[in-house]
Amino acid sequence: TLPPEAAWAKNIYWLYSVLIDEQKLGVTRDELAESLLDYGIETRPFFYPLHIQPAYRQYRHGNCPVSEKLSLQGLSLPASNHNCLKDVHRVCDTLKKIVEKTKQGQPVICV
Repeated sequence: TLPPEAAWAKNIYWLYSVLIDEQKLGVTRDELAESLLDYGIETRPFFYPLHIQPAYRQYRHGNCPVSEKLSLQGLSLPASNHNCLKDVHRVCDTLKKIVEKTKQGQPVICV
């Protein structure tokens, strides 16, 4: 599903992030990122919760389990206003290939 877009705006899809469910996919976010990098596709972790970052730790009031879970599962895929459809298909096809190999019990790292 594409992110929402206001009628007056044009989304450039600078960050396109997905949540990795390890139990469903059989691969962690970090394993998937490493596998994508083996194919030359760079990714980034989704984000780091503010309450964990050193500059904000003093303001922490308890745990934030939702942001912590999202941080551990989120992966930002390469996206920009310069990507063409071919680039998008390459990322999607590679993701599909990695997940299929994982579900077949093959090694996650696919070089």
